[in-house]
Amino acid sequence: MVDAKSSEVSLFFLTLSGLLFYLYLSFTEYSGISPQSLNDVLTSIQEVQVALLGLISKEDIIVGHSLENDLHALRLSHMCVVDTAVLFRSGGRKHALRHLSSVLLKRTIQDATMGHCSIEDAGATLELAFRRAKYGSSFKLQCKTRHEMHLMELIDTVRKRHDGDQGFAVTREKGGLVCIGSNSWIKSCVNARSSAHTLICEDISCSTRNSVCAWIKSDLRKPNFLLASICVKESNHIALLDQFLNEVVKAAPPTTMVLVIFQNGYEKAHALTEQRKAMKNPKATLRWESEMELQWRSAIEECRNCEAFWIGLR
Repeated sequence: MVDAKSSEVSLFFLTLSGLLFYLYLSFTEYSGISPQSLNDVLTSIQEVQVALLGLISKEDIIVGHSLENDLHALRLSHMCVVDTAVLFRSGGRKHALRHLSSVLLKRTIQDATMGHCSIEDAGATLELAFRRAKYGSSFKLQCKTRHEMHLMELIDTVRKRHDGDQGFAVTREKGGLVCIGSNSWIKSCVNARSSAHTLICEDISCSTRNSVCAWIKSDLRKPNFLLASICVKESNHIALLDQFLNEVVKAAPPTTMVLVIFQNGYEKAHALTEQRKAMKNPKATLRWESEMELQWRSAIEECRNCEAFWIGLR
């Protein structure tokens, strides 16, 4: 249990550590501290250490998020801590305090343009720790989202709900699953132990696109599921896409359900997302600018606006 004294120590500790963290990394967007604001500051790290040691005893509990960074900046060690970054770790990784606050506390923090508010961060951290102590391990982030699951895991989940339907089995022997698309797409959705048939088709101009119709028309090994992710990278390839869809419609038997989904700008959105993740890392040397954030949001919005329709049904 964290007492009142410990909560005050936590707030004070994080506020001071925000200043010291700036001295090492100079991230004004997180600390709100500019070089000009430090012109008249004469306080040394030794003085900060003495002030903290006058407030914190070895029995006190320090509550914070990713406390190793604060303790490292302060050049201090403490044996009694509650670190919400570790407490709410899931999937083998830590989650940002802003994300935890948004999902678990339904509260938006770190929304200022001139740096984080240390008191706001400390308050959210302390509330997360209190609620975890009250509700136990049930107070946590949910399990994997759909996009984090391998495709075969999803298919297996569906199959288990239809155990009585022998024709639904997803195995090589019974026709199962076929995935056709770019190498990166196949790696992202099919694990190495799956029983899926896979074929590389980097874009619509690749001749391997014809294998989609070949699988549909196959009498010997007709798949229960065929998923194809075909990219159109050049504007002059639109005609190839029209030809491809016409061939799919002609090849599909009357009992086949065909779902076509058009998604614009996926590769651009994915590339910007990866770049954003790397540049917003505290250890990155280049900053993620506000103009880049607008470009990323625009790309995400375009990518989310999909068009889907069914064909081949009679």
